[in-house]
Amino acid sequence: MSETNGIVISGMKYKESSKILTIYTRELGKVSVLAQGALRPKSGVMASTEVFALSNWKLRKGRTFHYIESVDLIDSFYTIRDSMEKMLFGFYALELLDKSTPMEEENVVLFELLEKFIRTMKGLKNILPLMVAYELKFSSFIGYRPHLDGCVTCGGKSSLAWEFDQTKGGLVCTNCRGQSRYPVSDREVQQMKHLLMSKLEDVQFLDIDDNTLWRIHNRMSDYLLYNLDVREMKSLSMIKQGLF
Repeated sequence: MSETNGIVISGMKYKESSKILTIYTRELGKVSVLAQGALRPKSGVMASTEVFALSNWKLRKGRTFHYIESVDLIDSFYTIRDSMEKMLFGFYALELLDKSTPMEEENVVLFELLEKFIRTMKGLKNILPLMVAYELKFSSFIGYRPHLDGCVTCGGKSSLAWEFDQTKGGLVCTNCRGQSRYPVSDREVQQMKHLLMSKLEDVQFLDIDDNTLWRIHNRMSDYLLYNLDVREMKSLSMIKQGLF
């Protein structure tokens, strides 16, 4: 039996009253859990099986699933559901994690990043800076940190104009640019660096306007899709359509 904190990143109904959960845990990584009887009205585990919920899980590993020995809810983060914007950005963060990580591969850094993101988002009104900072940090932690300290091709530190080339993994100068679609100013480069290096709870205090944040978000979301070899994400498609 294993004991670990974990966040529910997705769930689906199974048979009459049970659920199959995907949980990202601190010690076990991503695991599939069968929550038997979770949909019964008097179920003691119902709150812990909702998406975003953080709980302490005691799990027994079976042939196909992990099974719940006991679970103690730490925080349901229920207020996230009061804002469509928070829900969509939250689902996007969960979907990124789900599509980029294999089953049962421990990564404490990713778990702590997700937990801090959800906790911080819970109390914010404007979550766009937080979301963009999460994208930058997440890309770094999964091995795709964007090169922002000069041209990724020639190493040059100055250029008449910069572009962000997702196929090369960062900035390219005027001489090296190819088919990049993302021009980026020196100021935006510095803002991306600040977002990458700042603590998640501090990014709300950075002086970055929403238009710039959206440009960086579009750049980073396309960059992540390219590197993860994913065509689309449902949550990201809804964000791009402005459905909040």
